[in-house]
Amino acid sequence: MDTLAADAAALITHLGVAPVHYVGLSMGGFVGQRIAARQPHLVRSLTLLDTSAAPEDPANARQYKLLGAAYRLAGFGPLRSKVLPLMFGPAFLADPASQTLIGDWERRLGRCRRSGIGKAVQGVANRAGVEAELGSITAPTMVVVGADDAATPVAKSHRIGELIAGARVEVVPDCGHTSTLEQPATVTGLIRDFLGTLT
Repeated sequence: MDTLAADAAALITHLGVAPVHYVGLSMGGFVGQRIAARQPHLVRSLTLLDTSAAPEDPANARQYKLLGAAYRLAGFGPLRSKVLPLMFGPAFLADPASQTLIGDWERRLGRCRRSGIGKAVQGVANRAGVEAELGSITAPTMVVVGADDAATPVAKSHRIGELIAGARVEVVPDCGHTSTLEQPATVTGLIRDFLGTLT
C-alpha cells in the first residue's frame, strides 16, 4: 500500500493537478488515506468508499491469502461462491437485474493477469494500519460504506470518521462492498453533494 500511495502521489505531482479531489474505493481508500496524511498538499478533499484504516483482521487476512493463492492457480470459477459475497451485498446478489453487471465484472476480472490479482490480494491482507496517521489529515473528508459491506464493515468507516477531524460518514442501505456498482446513483449523489459544500 505504501508503494501504491507513493506511485499515486508521484502521478498527481507529475501531472501538475494538485490539490486533487481524491475518491478511493476499498484499496483506493487505503491509498488515499496514506496520501492525505503524508502529503496533505496534494489533496483538496478526500472521499473514502468501503475501506478501512486498520490492518486486516487476522482471520480475514488468512482467508484472503488462501483465496489469492487459489486464484493464481485456478482462476475465479472455483472461488466464485466465496468471493461474490465479499464483493457485493445480499440484496444486489439476489436481484436478477444485477446478473448482467456481475457477469461483466467477472469478465473484466478474467482479463487481468492472475499474478497481478494475487499480488493485490496479498497487499490487502498484509497491509499495515494507518489509524495513528489519520489525525494528520486536514482535507475535508467523507466516508461512505454499504450497510451490508462484509469486507470492510460499517464500524470500520465510523472508526475512520472518529479519527479524521470533521469527517462525514454516510451509510448506504441495501449495499455491500462495491458501492459504486451496487448503488451508483446514491454514491454519485453523495459525492456531488459533498463536493458542493466545499468553497
